[in-house]
Formats: sequence, C-alpha cells, structure tokens
Amino acid sequence: MNHYTFWGLVKKYFHYLVENYNFTATEYYDPQYENISVGFEAHNVLISFSYDRGDVYIELTNLFDPQKRGHDPGTVVEFLEPSIYNGLKAGGGTKLSEDPVRRVEAELSYWSPLIRQYCEPILTGMFAKWNELNEFEDKSLEEFKEKELPQVIREIRKENSNKTDA
Repeated sequence: MNHYTFWGLVKKYFHYLVENYNFTATEYYDPQYENISVGFEAHNVLISFSYDRGDVYIELTNLFDPQKRGHDPGTVVEFLEPSIYNGLKAGGGTKLSEDPVRRVEAELSYWSPLIRQYCEPILTGMFAKWNELNEFEDKSLEEFKEKELPQVIREIRKENSNKTDA
C-alpha cells in the first residue's frame, strides 16, 4: 500500500477530527521501511494511525504524559464504556481480506464511529483520567498474561506443529 492511499483512507474515515474537533494532521512516510504514519493533534492529544507490514495501528496519546504512552482504541473504549466493550474485542476484522486496502479500510471504518462516539472527552480535551487509564491498561495486560496468553501460545505451537507435520 502506498502512503497516498493510506492517507486518503485515514482522511476519509477520520475527517471529523479536523472538521469538528480542530485537530491538525501531519503525515510521515519512511520509504526505506515502507512505514506510514498519520497523526492528528489537538488539545494536547495525539491520535496516530500507522501502517506497518500489512497491519494498522491506532493510538490515542496524552502529550502531557512524560512517557507519551499511547493507548489503542479498544482499551480506551473499554475503559470509558465497559458496558459496550464485550462485542469489540474482535477488532475491525483486518484479516478478513488479503487485499491490504480492504484490510485497512475495514479497520478504519470499524474504529471511526466508535472513537467518535465513545472518546468524546479525549477528542475535546476534557479527559482528565489518563493516570486511571494507564492503570487500567496495566491491569488488563497483567490479566491477559495470566489468563489468555498461555492459551494463545498453545494454539500457536499447535498450529506450527500441524504445519511441520504436513
């Protein structure tokens, strides 16, 4: 995927950041590594979109945080609106298509309305719970490591074993 296509898709689905919330956009492209990043900044918040080796990454970052710690939108939505989060764990379905443009579009079109609807305090600069969000993410990561990661590792090993047996 070229950077023009990625930038166009990000603008298509996240134009409201500029139009409704006064974010400014910047683009970074490294042709050597084919990494593409688009950032939207306002209210001491950075919302970044990256495309790297076929995957899309979205992060919301508090620019006042000395560590500039970014949070994926799933974690942010789960923190802000836990009642709706259960159906979101699957993400945008980036693996639904082998076509990189369709994968990127699926991911962006999935998260755009959710970020707009549930992340309003962050988009307006009125969010004051960044420390609590950091703690929530740390706790979620620890729970994942304890409960889900061993199962994921077993599945990967089984899959790799099946490939070598074939």
